[in-house]
Order: sequence, then C-alpha cells, then structure tokens
Amino acid sequence: MAGANNMMDVMIARTLNAETGVMKDIMEFEKDIVIKAGAGTGKTTALVSKYISELTKKREDGYIKVDQLLAITFTDKAAAEMKLRVREKLKELIEQLQSLAGIKGSSANMAEDEPGWKEREKLLAHLIRQRQGLEGAYISTIHSFCARLLRENPVTAGVDPNFSVMQQMEAEALMESVAGKTILQKLREGDKGVRTLVVNEGFESFGKIKPGLKTRVATLIPFLRAADRSPVVIEKDFNERLKMLKAGVAPAQIELEALVPKMKSQNKNSSVYKLAGMIEENEHVYFESDITIDQSRELLRLSKWVKPKNTSSNEGLKKIAASASGLLMAIGGAALEQEMRWVTRSFIALMDETLRQYSDEKNYSSSLDYDDLQEKARDLLKRNKSVRELYKNRFIKTLVDEFQDINELQYGIIRLLAEPGEGKLFIVGDVKQSIYGFRGAQVGVFERVGSEIQSGGGKEFTLRTNRRSAPALIDFFNKTFQFLMSHEMGSVLKFDSDRDGLMAHRSADGIDSAVIRKTCDSNEAIGDLRLREAWGVAGSLRGEIESGKIIVEGDEGLRPLEYRDVALLLRKFVNVSLYENALRLMKIPVRVVRGRGFYHSQEVMDFISLLSFLDYSGDELALASILRSPLVGVDDNTLIRLFRDGEGRLLSPVSSIIGDGPLPRGIENGDKEKIELFKTRVTRWKKSRDRMFISELIETALAETGYGAVMISRNQGNQKLANLFKLIEMARAYESDGSRGLKNFVSLLKKMIDQTPTEAQADMTGGDENVVRLMTTHQSKGLEFPVVILGDMAAEPSRRANAIEFHPEKGLGMKHMDTTTGEKIAGPIYTDVMTARNEDETEELKRLLYVGVTRARDRLILSGSQTKGKGVWHKWIDEAIEGGGLEVESQGYGQFQTIADMDRIKENPKQVKLILDEVAPATHTPVEKPKRRFEFMLSVTGLATLHHCARLYYYQNVMELGVVSPEKALDVKGKKQAGAALLGARVHMALEKMPIGIGSQAGERDRIMEAALAGLPDSARKKVVADISRAFKKPPLKALAQIYREDIHRETPVILKIVDKDFSLILTGQADLLWRDGEMIKLVDYKYSEAPWERARYDFQIKVYAYALLVAGKAKTVEVSIVYLREKKKPVVSKIFSQSDLPEMKQSIVNVARDLSRLNGQLEREWRLNERSFCDKLHCFFKNKCFPVS
Repeated sequence: MAGANNMMDVMIARTLNAETGVMKDIMEFEKDIVIKAGAGTGKTTALVSKYISELTKKREDGYIKVDQLLAITFTDKAAAEMKLRVREKLKELIEQLQSLAGIKGSSANMAEDEPGWKEREKLLAHLIRQRQGLEGAYISTIHSFCARLLRENPVTAGVDPNFSVMQQMEAEALMESVAGKTILQKLREGDKGVRTLVVNEGFESFGKIKPGLKTRVATLIPFLRAADRSPVVIEKDFNERLKMLKAGVAPAQIELEALVPKMKSQNKNSSVYKLAGMIEENEHVYFESDITIDQSRELLRLSKWVKPKNTSSNEGLKKIAASASGLLMAIGGAALEQEMRWVTRSFIALMDETLRQYSDEKNYSSSLDYDDLQEKARDLLKRNKSVRELYKNRFIKTLVDEFQDINELQYGIIRLLAEPGEGKLFIVGDVKQSIYGFRGAQVGVFERVGSEIQSGGGKEFTLRTNRRSAPALIDFFNKTFQFLMSHEMGSVLKFDSDRDGLMAHRSADGIDSAVIRKTCDSNEAIGDLRLREAWGVAGSLRGEIESGKIIVEGDEGLRPLEYRDVALLLRKFVNVSLYENALRLMKIPVRVVRGRGFYHSQEVMDFISLLSFLDYSGDELALASILRSPLVGVDDNTLIRLFRDGEGRLLSPVSSIIGDGPLPRGIENGDKEKIELFKTRVTRWKKSRDRMFISELIETALAETGYGAVMISRNQGNQKLANLFKLIEMARAYESDGSRGLKNFVSLLKKMIDQTPTEAQADMTGGDENVVRLMTTHQSKGLEFPVVILGDMAAEPSRRANAIEFHPEKGLGMKHMDTTTGEKIAGPIYTDVMTARNEDETEELKRLLYVGVTRARDRLILSGSQTKGKGVWHKWIDEAIEGGGLEVESQGYGQFQTIADMDRIKENPKQVKLILDEVAPATHTPVEKPKRRFEFMLSVTGLATLHHCARLYYYQNVMELGVVSPEKALDVKGKKQAGAALLGARVHMALEKMPIGIGSQAGERDRIMEAALAGLPDSARKKVVADISRAFKKPPLKALAQIYREDIHRETPVILKIVDKDFSLILTGQADLLWRDGEMIKLVDYKYSEAPWERARYDFQIKVYAYALLVAGKAKTVEVSIVYLREKKKPVVSKIFSQSDLPEMKQSIVNVARDLSRLNGQLEREWRLNERSFCDKLHCFFKNKCFPVS
C-alpha cells in the first residue's frame, strides 16, 4: 500500500514538473507563498501546478475540490487559458491513475468512499469529478469573481439580483455626463469655488491638449476608487498636509538663514549667489511670520528660478541650489495652499457629489460598473461577518496571478478572504513587468504584501530559469537592467542580480542569436531620421529573410527566418503609419495589431457617419464621409460638385439626397447611379430607424451596400470585418434596456472618438499567418517571438501635466491661478504629487522597456536615433551599453533614397497599393501576386437558404426582394406575419434579460418575463410566459438549472472562415445560448414559433454551428439544438457531432459554397428551382415567380 502511494506521489510530482528543485519546494510548502518570477520563467506553470497540487492533497474531510480554490487572473483570456491548462493536466493525471489502478470509468460509476478501494482509486474518482466541475470553478478575473459573489448574495449585498454590468465606454460616458450636470447644478446654486474652477479650467475640454473641469472630475474619480481613497479621505489628507505645511514655515526660515553664507560663497554669476543678495536686501519677505499671498507667489517663482539645472557639473552648487529651492517652497507654499484651500475643497466636494449622482443614475437602471463590483464585494465581505466567514472557510487557498498589477481596492478584497499569516495566500508576479499604472495598478502593493507574507511565516520563492531566450540575450537583459534599475540611476526598485537575474535554459546551438543596435548618425531632423529608420528596418528585414541565412528556432525546430517570426514593437502608435507603409512598400506582409484604434478604424468611422446622418440629416460632414466611403463610393470630383457650384459657392447637398432636389450637373462615370441607389436606401433606412434596433440598422446597411465584401477584399480585411461585427455587438449591448435610442448611441460613439479610449479592435491576431506583427509594447506582454525589433526608441514619452492631478500616496494636488497675471503656480502639494507621478512614470517606462526586450527568443534589434529625439529609451540603452560594457552588434540603416522620395512613406495607407506598382527597391525581385480567389461573407442563415433553395437565395440575397411582396404587405395575412416577427423579436429581447442558471427560480423567471413583455395584451403575454416556462422544464434548456450563470454565454457571435483553392468564405451567426456540459459544448438556438413542416431544413444550419465550435478546438463533442418555443409535442431538433464528423461537415459546407462561387454573377435562370410541391408545402412567397400562374 505504502509503495503504491509512493509511486502515485512520484507520478503526480512528475506530471507537475515538481520532482526536484524550487518547484518541488513550492508544491510542498503549506503556508503563504510569494513567487517572484522573471520574464519567461514559467509563472503560469507554477500557478497551474500549485492549483493541481492542492486538488491532490488529502485532508481530514477528504480531498480539496475545485470550488474550494479561488484563482484570480488579470484578464479573461488568462482565466480561460488557466482553465484549459488545468483541464489538460487533470486529464493527464486521470489517464496515468487509470493505468496505475488498472481500471477505466467515469465518476458516474466511481465513488470516493467505495469500500476496499485504495487511495489511488479514491483520488481517481475525485479528479474525474473535479474535471467535470471545472466550468463552475472559481477561476476568473477579480471583476468576474466580484460579480459572482454579488449574484450569490444579492440581498445581503444590497444589489438587484438581475443587475447588469456596464461596459467601460458606457460607464465613462455616463460619468462625464453626470459630472457636467453636477457642475451646472453647482453654478446655478452660486457655488463660488466651482465658479472659480470653471473660470480657471474651462468647462469643456479643448481638444486633447487642455481637459476641462468636467473631464478632470470624470477622469480622476476612477483613480481615487482604484486607490481605495474616497473624497472624504482625500479632504482629510489635504487638511493634515496643510497643517504640516504651516508648522514647517518657521523651521524652514531658520534653515534658509543659515544657508545664506554658503550661497554667498558660490560663483557670483550663479542664481544661488544672486538669491543670497536678494535675501539680505529684503529679509522681511523671507523671514516674516505672516507671509502674504503676493509674497507667497514671489517666493514660489524664485523657488523655480533657483532650482538646479541638470546640465550643471558643479555638484556642490547643485546641492545648495536644491536646498534653497526646497526651503523657498516650504516658506511660501503654506500661504498659497491656505489662501486657495476653499477651491481645493470645492473640487473635492464636486467629486463627492458627482459620485453620489453617478450612483443614483446606475441604481435607476440596476447597473454596476467595474469599480462598483469591487467596492460592493469588498463591503459585503467587510461588513457581514457570516458571509465573510462562509467564503473564508470555503476557500482553502487563494491564488493570484500578475499580482504586480493589482491595486489597493483589489488587495482589500483578497485580504478579507486570505490574510497574510493564515497560510491560504499564493501570489505570483514580477515588479519588473508592472506596466499598467495608467489603469490604476499600484506596483508597491506587491512588494508590501510580499513582506507581510514573509513576516507572517510565509516564504518567498524566485523563478529565474528563462526557457524563452537565447543565452546572449539573457546576458544582455541582466546587465542592461542591473545598470538601469539601480539606485544610482534613480530607480526606487533595485535590480538584485541574485533575485532578478535570469538564467538561460536554452542553448544557442545552430541559431543566429544576437543583440543588434541599429541607428543612424545624421544631423537631419528627428522626423526625417524616423523615416530613414522605418525604411531601413524594412529593407534589412526583407534582405535577411530573402537570403535565408538567418536561422531561428521555431516550434518545428531550426529553420530559416520567416516573416511570422518577427514582431516590430513601438512604445506608442503615433508614428505607426510610417513603419506600416515602409513595410508594405518593401512588399513585406504586415498585420497591425491595434489596441486603441477601434473607434478610429475607417470602417467603424464610416458607420458612425452613417448612423449620425440617419439621426440628423443636417450633418453634412457625415454625409460627405458616407458618399466618399464604400457605402456609396463616389469620386472626389463628384463630391466637389455636390458641395460647390460652378462658381465655387457652397451648396447644401442634403436636399439632393433625401429630398426631391435634382443632382447638380456634370455628375457622371456611374456616380449618378450610385447616388440614386443611396437615396433610395437612405430614405428607407430613415423610415425604419425608429422601429429597428440599432444593431439591425447596421446589419441592414452592411448587407444592402455590400460594404463587408469590399472590406474583406482589402488589406487586413478580416480585421475590418471583425471590427464591424464588434460594433454590432456593442449596439446590441447598448440597446439591451430598450430605452436609449439612436441619438444617444451616436453621441456616445463620437465622444469615444474624441477621447481615444483604450478600446481594442476585435481580436484577429491569429498566429499562423506569415506576416510581421506590428504592435505596441503593452500589447506584446505575455507573447514571445523569435525576432523582436524595438522601433522608434527616440520617441518622446507622453507626459502632460494638468492643473489638477492625483497620486495614490500623495493625494490631490492643484495649481493655483494668479488672477493678476493668468499664471498657474504650483504649490508644495501639487509639486509633491507631480514629483511622485513623474518618478512613477519613469520607473514604469523602464519596466515597459524590460517587457519589450524580453519578448525576444533568438534576436533582439534595438532601433532608433542615437543623438536626436526627446525620448529616453534610446538614451538608456546606449548608456547601459557604454556603462555596462555590453557587447552588441552595431548596424546602420544602409543606403537609401533621398528624403524627398521617402516622403511617400507618409502617404495615407489607402494609397499604398498605387505606390507599390511605382516604387520597389531595385535590389529586390518583384513578388508574384497570388491568384485572386472569390471572397464571400454570408450569414449562416444565408448559406442555409442557398442549401435549401438556390432560387430563394437569389431572390432574397442577390435581388434583395422582401419576403412579403409589396401588393400583399397590407393584407390580413401580411399583418399577422409582420406581427409574429415583431413578437418574436420582443420575446428574444425578453429572454436575454431572463435569469437562468444555478439559483434562478421559475417564479422569478416568469416575473421578469412578464415585466419585459409589458405592453402586450394580457392573453398574449401569459401565453408567451407559459410557452417559455414549458420549454425550460424540458431538455436541453432544463439542464441550465445546474449550470453557473457565469458559464452560460448568451447571444454569442459565431464566426467561421473556410478557405478553398477557389474561394474564401466567412460565415457569421449568433448563438442564443452556449454552455459546457463536461466534455461537451451545447448550443441552443430558440425560435418563438411552432415547428415547421420540414424540420430537416434546419439540419444544415445546425451542422454549420457545430463545425464552427469543433474547429475552434474547444470540445470533443458538440450538441446543437433548435427549440421551437411554441411547439408542444416535439419542440426540439437536436444533433450531436464529434471531431470524427469534421471532414464530412466541411465537405458539405464547401460544396454549398462552391455552388455560390459558380453561380456568382449568373442570370436568374441559372439558379436552380425546387419542385412546385415543395414550394406549396413551404408556402413560399416567391412560388408565383418561379411557377407563374397562367
């Protein structure tokens, strides 16, 4: 028995890579643990292994279960990855235990307490159950965990059980709207402080340069909440600081008086010497007990004037100047802060009132933002002992990933569940990779909690073996950051080589490993140097790849460098078009991974313009954008004729577009037909806008104009299409409460464009394409590439100091206005806030540089001007190379065309295709263009229609004919059908709000449905509720009662791409419900109708959905069901598919697509007919077109 158990322990340790060394120590240590893991050292592996290790441990009351472990990740993607890796490890352990025990089976026929069973059989049964329950495990982001906590305890937490979570852009827009209303309210009430703030700061923002008061209030509040600092606490801290400043005046005066002799001993031309003379001549200004406000302002100006310059080489002089500057600030600052205290307090009160009204707005719609989730979860645990004890006792271990990016509020929640010293906390992180300060992350929390863990009997472990990068790169990383992250270089966090230094695991045998510094020693302006850099990087990259001489290590082993191995990282995307265009001019395939460009992507802006024009016909700028876009597609000459007459006078084209006015003369070349077609469409869309959902309006325009087909044929077409789908989903989320309307949605989108929010484009970064990735350094975190090019290192950091700033530790600081001069003067509080913020930003820039370089596996290329530019990265790197004695390969950018020729790189990306045919480097051979394939974008329903009846597809999708003919649109039957469609839409919206999953009650569901269907006649409403109640009592919907709400996905977009030698097909659809049941994924599409005469007509649609899920690799088997909610006898059509069905499924989809490829552009007669009897049974509206009545 003991031998068998020992064998089992060895097997578990081997599976978790914990047989020896630090991983073995981590698995065996039972108390609190902090792991400091450098780049590429396997922190996720350590987290997953610890999680699995806990599941295999036997306690007095049995093995630990998945619902007794809490795992917190930084992103939803990381949570999904962790679940997947845990599932894979569990599968591996289960298979080994089955082999060891010599048995097979599932938990259905295995029990942990089976009499006579050995420990291995008990563990096997336990692990099988845990794998099946993994979908309900507490593995999520902190926001998702808090939402789950609140939904499990809604009454105690004081929240609506059916609360909705606001999207970030929605919360930001609401916050700014409320801030504006609050300011106006205060002005009406005669608030003197707010009036002064508006005069000083302005009400609205002035572009991106000067944020107004409304924006500052809305922007700073989230930072206060992340730091867990309420306005009340901020005011208390301000009052304490003011008290200290007053007490420090007299000591500072004494110290300044004693410093004067040293000041007079300096060079007579120095500011220090001159200041000493001023002090002796005007002692009353510097040493009076009561400093006036005018004297205070003068002292603060002198403090700034005497401040030492970095260019000075006289260290003694600099030290005296720094002391004098600080003392003048201390003497004069107290009076300034005292004089303006009421303005500071007014701003704090304004934030407090804004927060209160913002909360009222959210309560009205039962909505919570992300900060609410955390604050209410924290308050629930803090104030309710029984709830706190329940969860503290439930969670045996709390494991937190990326702890360096946590903030005070988040740690407050974690601490309530697993306080250091209790032996329940396991945290993993790396302070050198903390790069999210702009989102409120506080890197100091990790260091503090790590110390608390060790003080409480826990232990710190370090992971230093880097399995990613070649030895030469590891050596460069260590020496560079030992130099940069030193106290001598001003770093707060010191790079400790024994703790932070990485150790190489890989060998460099057979690969071309190198660190290369590419630069250009030239006197040209920084803008011209950047052009040379972009061109040079592209040219050298193409040359290296075409030569085939650079060898890297891919997943398949050693091979020549390919484009897919390369990532070009930029710290910011301001100059991204230069690098993108240079790569394209060199005919290098490139994918731009835009993280902040969603609202500024052309396809999204085109549809924002369309929605704006549909909302307000007078928006001529939007109209011009629409006409020039692929939505209409007129040329520039036509656009000019629409907006100006022959003599250059301005015209209003609106009357020509939506009125009866004629088009101006001279519009030709097919543009007249395009405009006439657009007039017909836009008139119809305007009439439909108030009875269609916004998402339907976008989908209609997308389908009728063929815009999607144009986008898919362009460069990065899949990305553009995905962005449009994302816009549709955002519209669905926005309209989900049914009360906001098109005008508000357009207003919100325009605001997002102005604010440039951090809204990522739809994720289309697939790793299999042979393209260079162009992305920001932030986006690269967590990724790795054989070759990393760190570009534009001379770019200046984005540092913009506003007159009102906040720092988590230093509090709120405000510059104060001198109304006589208009000058804004920084007092001691504001100066401290900005000093701390600038130090934090400098430290974070170093950490961001660390993240960027450590993405490289084989080669690292550091590119940027050596002498020009206000950036810091190029200076730091060059100082480290020189100061650390690092050996790197130096390269220039080679020979180029003139700057005048290179200006073509600045061309708008839309012009790149034209340039490609004119400009090609003479040293390279032309690249043969691949054969053009047909590209289609269809809905799943559209393809199913083609499979069902080609002629019906032709009428609906090619000719765009309505299902109900115009002459029958108003008859009784037509009205009934229109009413049925409208009722179906209402039912679908109501179902989206209906609570489902564990904890939902039938009575509660009925009540929600009754409310959602308000306005329907009583009999109709009761029938709908009865139909839905009946459906949820039968499979497959009945199973939802046993599924956690968080694991049920509603209105899930389904996108499938199939590539054939002759065509490329993108299918889009939407699953009403999606969830995992053990190893199977279940998808349900419900229809509020009775079952059709021919149920098989939906077989193809079912097959497509199943294929999409199976090829995504998320499950071995898929069950797809269509539920007819009004059907009583046989309401469900279900089919189960497995991986073995994939070839047949793909072939059937490809066959239909090939039909479409063959029929594309053909006349009506070529589209095949069904039998007349088939049309009769189907009651097809078009049967008289197919079979005319004689």
